[in-house]
Amino acid sequence: MPQERRQNSRIRLQTPVRVFCDEEGEDAFDTRLRDISLGGLFINTPYAEDLGETCRLEVVLYEPGDPINIWLEGTVVRREAQGFAVRITGFYQESFDRLRDLLLHGGEESADAMKPPLGL
Repeated sequence: MPQERRQNSRIRLQTPVRVFCDEEGEDAFDTRLRDISLGGLFINTPYAEDLGETCRLEVVLYEPGDPINIWLEGTVVRREAQGFAVRITGFYQESFDRLRDLLLHGGEESADAMKPPLGL
């Protein structure tokens, strides 16, 4: 059995994400996450980004009331038939704080509460 190399706990979180993989932000697409941790995330998408490519990501979390947008930067580190994995290389501080709180204090139960309302 292969050894687990992840250093951060992850949770399944199938929420919307917008991916920007060009400098100008013009080549963006909308898709969904599969899971997320403080170190990385997996994006479900038919698009295949190149390994080593740098991306900016806007992850949408839902709480009672307004959605929360988390802005991240990352590098594509793995591709699969269902999508690609991104190692997070940068956060805006508020985004880091919100994601850290979700992962450390909420786990799966909190993640379920942050999924989009039915119909979105």
